[in-house]
Amino acid sequence: MSNRHARRASQAKLSSHVRLRCVCCERVGRAMNKEHYWPRWLIRRTLTAHEQWRWLDENRIFPNSMTIPLCKDCNSTLGTELERPVEEAFDDLENGRGLTDLQAEQIVRWLWKFEGLAWMCIHVDDPNRRYSDLYTVRDRVLGNAIANLKEQLILAVSIIDRNDDGFTNWPIGLNSPISDRNSIFVSGVFSRIALIVSMAHLAVDIPATYSLYSFSNAVPRPTDKAFFPQVGFVTPNQAIVASRMVSAVLLATHEAEFADAANNSLMVPRRRVELP
Repeated sequence: MSNRHARRASQAKLSSHVRLRCVCCERVGRAMNKEHYWPRWLIRRTLTAHEQWRWLDENRIFPNSMTIPLCKDCNSTLGTELERPVEEAFDDLENGRGLTDLQAEQIVRWLWKFEGLAWMCIHVDDPNRRYSDLYTVRDRVLGNAIANLKEQLILAVSIIDRNDDGFTNWPIGLNSPISDRNSIFVSGVFSRIALIVSMAHLAVDIPATYSLYSFSNAVPRPTDKAFFPQVGFVTPNQAIVASRMVSAVLLATHEAEFADAANNSLMVPRRRVELP
């Protein structure tokens, strides 16, 4: 997205349905508000406020206009419980201070938020579609749903050394396609940080340019810094190319994994699998 041109969050067109049912909690009859798809703190950090992006109906708009109607409760809670902590985590990463186990988990939830909201907007006109059989987007990114899955996950992080020649702004966007099979794998490049969330046993294809954090490793205290990702890419374009390449592989392996689960009747047809 932004100055790297080829990425977009979704090609879906928002209909009136999304203004009646919150795509985050799936409740109806709630007071609605607008959620910035890309948070304003990230737009400021990447210096992309004056970039025009292709969004939803394929019109080019400024990122501060890229919004999704959410209920006021979800909008407020996402800001206080997710966006503010992740902004602090980005500060720590970009200044070499590392992450706590909690910060690593918050980044996973944050990435799932983008994937989940985009998926819901794409399928908003289909009443048979749900984010997953077990959880809403809100349950996944704000609730305890991750507890059943956390030790099966890997967070991959790579720091970018410097910007590409001739650029003043930084990349922001997903490199993983929105999947109809799984709601786990997500990848993207944001500012000076390349990120991947993967099932741990499918992470063998993540290149050595990423540092890997396993949530199954015990951490003495929640406040202890447990993960210090290394500089793995010289420039954002290197990170974006590598992210796209590994995303194609990881999407295929995650799709196959969740297709097998579907064939074993762990999901209702037309809905995505949730593990375990």
